[in-house]
Amino acid sequence: MATSPSERGFVLPVVLGVGVITILLGVMMIERSSQNRIAAIAQKANVRSVAVAEHGIAQFQALFNRYRALATACSDGALSASCGSAATWSNLPNISLNPCSTDSTQPITLIQSYATQQWSNATADPADGQFRLVSYQYQPDIANPTLGTGTLIVQGRINPDDAIRTATAQLKVNFNVTRNPGLGDLPGLWIKQNQAASTAETTQFLVHVRDSTCLGDAASTQPVQQLQGRVQAPYTYQGLPAINFPELSPEGSRLPSSPESKTSAIENQAVTFPNLSQPGTKNLSSGILTYRMRAKNGQSINLTSSSSVLTVGTGSETVVLDLDGGLTLTGGGQIRVASGSTLIIYAHGPVTLAGNKEIEKEATPAIEQEGMPSSMRTQLYVYPSALAPTPEVNLSGDAAPLYLVLVAPTSVVKSSARVQGSIWAKSWQGEEAATVVQDSLKASELKLLWPPRISPITAWQRGDS
Repeated sequence: MATSPSERGFVLPVVLGVGVITILLGVMMIERSSQNRIAAIAQKANVRSVAVAEHGIAQFQALFNRYRALATACSDGALSASCGSAATWSNLPNISLNPCSTDSTQPITLIQSYATQQWSNATADPADGQFRLVSYQYQPDIANPTLGTGTLIVQGRINPDDAIRTATAQLKVNFNVTRNPGLGDLPGLWIKQNQAASTAETTQFLVHVRDSTCLGDAASTQPVQQLQGRVQAPYTYQGLPAINFPELSPEGSRLPSSPESKTSAIENQAVTFPNLSQPGTKNLSSGILTYRMRAKNGQSINLTSSSSVLTVGTGSETVVLDLDGGLTLTGGGQIRVASGSTLIIYAHGPVTLAGNKEIEKEATPAIEQEGMPSSMRTQLYVYPSALAPTPEVNLSGDAAPLYLVLVAPTSVVKSSARVQGSIWAKSWQGEEAATVVQDSLKASELKLLWPPRISPITAWQRGDS
């Protein structure tokens, strides 16, 4: 049956309307799908940018572990008034970060790029994103000089060449900066350089030996072979170049010309400490007595006969002898430490300790600890000074063990003695029957300033930008 024009004119707009609606719905669905796809891409990019920032955090943690001095310097001191360090990453010379560096002036290029907030690729493929340092600030703990806080802010970004899809995330983390040793088993003999090292055939190391000689400095392998050949099992020789030596404590590094009151140098006389009436005596805290002593002819204590004995302690305190000069104990001259007391010596000059082999048929050490509990070793720290920048240290007398912890980072130690304890020095020369015997050594008891170390993250904050 034929349809009239009026009927056809009525139906056609209806058909066209349905088609338009269908097209519009299709466009809307496509647009919504596109928006969802863009949102998903953006969300994925944001997640990836956070991952890149986390990767950057891990990279900086590794950097702090490699270059310890960075932890106590700010990336840019001008960024915040709370920065507790005058040193910044952009002005730290290479040699202050790497003891094996030969460059004493220029900063390390990589660290300088971080300090100037340059972007670094997370991987070899730029599409994997970039990270950069926004800032690192260090704040020391005023109440505890061995502790501080580091605040690290790092950004990560993805798709930096596509403005539509670029995503940037920012992370802020806090961690403690400590002066803990973190060395594992402490060595009984630790030397910074082996060029001057030598050992006699009768020398024995019943200790772990650590050699921090920089690889480029060794003129030959002979010093290493000599050292290795004297290490007795089960102890080991460790070649660990560029491992930072701990610094001598500021406690003993005061200027010898300080105008404070001091007691006179002791030369061939019998003296007893504590003597609270002595000039230079300071009761710094409960249980610690410090005696600051002048020098005479470069020596603060010079005892060279059996009648010359310095007796220290009463059995219940730590006695500190802070010497403007060096220390000489020869010919039966002694320092005698009361049982239960601890002796700490800061020397600023040459040291000679020569225990008599026999005095009245009894071997006598240069420093004698009465009772000799294993935890009461005398600690001797040898500082460089203007008059003695590389003070000599000589140890002799093998009949009686010398119970001693000796730290002399600028000295070559020459020894024919039997040392029960440890020796950390610039270098070592073993003569005759020199022996070093491993002893219990607690790093926490030593008066040393260890390289900074970062602790695990204590606070984590995200702030997209």
